[in-house]
Amino acid sequence: MCRGGEAPWDAAQMAAELALPHVGALGAVVGGAVAGVVFWSVAADEGEIRQLFVARSHRRRGVGGRLLAAALAAIAAAGGRRCYLEVRAGNAAARRLYVKKGFRVCGTRPGYYRHPSEDAVVLVWEMDDEKYQGD
Repeated sequence: MCRGGEAPWDAAQMAAELALPHVGALGAVVGGAVAGVVFWSVAADEGEIRQLFVARSHRRRGVGGRLLAAALAAIAAAGGRRCYLEVRAGNAAARRLYVKKGFRVCGTRPGYYRHPSEDAVVLVWEMDDEKYQGD
C-alpha cells in the first residue's frame, strides 16, 4: 500500500511520518537488506495502516503478513479496537492478504490513486473479528 499510488516513501517522508504523534513503524530485515516496512497510527480506539511496503524480491514470502500482524498487535496494545487502510482496487494480492488477516471492505475512494488513476478500496479490521489470525 502506498499513499497516493506513487513509489514508497523516501527517507524524508518516513522521518516526517515518524515525527507525528501516535505513529509507529517497523521494518523487516532479511539477509541484511530491508525486506519491508509498515507505518501505523493510533488515535483513541482507531488505528490506520499508513504504509505497508514489501520489496519486490521478498513478496509472497510472508513478510507482508508478519508486518501487518505486528502492526495490528501494536494498534491493539495502544487501545485500538479497529484499524483502517486503503488499497488500490486492482491490487488483488494485497487485498487477498488483508482479507486473510480479517479485514473487510467498508467503502471506496473514487480516483484516490494517481499514476495511473485508480479507486481505493477502504478496509476495516475489528479487534473482535473472529476472522483475524495473527501470525
